[in-house]
Amino acid sequence: LRTQQKRLPHLPQPPNLICPQTRQHNYQLWLCRILKENTVDSCAEGAWKVRRYKCLGVMLCNNDSCDYTGPPPTGRGKIREFLDAKLPCEGSAGECPGTVYWKECKGTCIRFDTHKETGWGLMRHHGYHDHPWPTAKKADPLSRAEFSEEIKKNPKASALELKVGAPNPDATHQAFTSVVDIHESFGNSDQLRYLRREILRELNLGLRIRVQV
Repeated sequence: LRTQQKRLPHLPQPPNLICPQTRQHNYQLWLCRILKENTVDSCAEGAWKVRRYKCLGVMLCNNDSCDYTGPPPTGRGKIREFLDAKLPCEGSAGECPGTVYWKECKGTCIRFDTHKETGWGLMRHHGYHDHPWPTAKKADPLSRAEFSEEIKKNPKASALELKVGAPNPDATHQAFTSVVDIHESFGNSDQLRYLRREILRELNLGLRIRVQV
């Protein structure tokens, strides 16, 4: 998670972070896409639920000119199956001639201690990630919520208008404010159109907008 606005940092600083259950749960949902949950247990006579996660690293390309960073498969033995398949790199719109390899992450761990009665928890991070952060194919829950707020502000805006952005006269460096700034996956036009329709449906705005148009 990028250190933007209200989102949590992707590498917690300091290593211990106290957060409410809602934000902790959102962070865990996003972590499950790139981390492997090792153990779940309890402590203090069952008052606390403890989850431990191990970072699986990142999938990289052996082509030095390619900046592909993919999330590794999370299923048991799936990384080895992926590597044995020797699949071509997905970078450069599928035109990269390189081969994907696995950059393992060693010596890192994230632990969530959740107090069952209050819902508050302690997040602890240990170690250093000596690899690029994988590019997320889907937005995390916090980014999706922020995108939903943008839809509420301007429900008539098309997916293209949201992607291109609105004029931002107060900014000195960034002339337009785009939803891609919220999460890079919103740069995918097909995914952006689908997510916009889903949010309009959730807000009960889809039918109203179609009638107005």
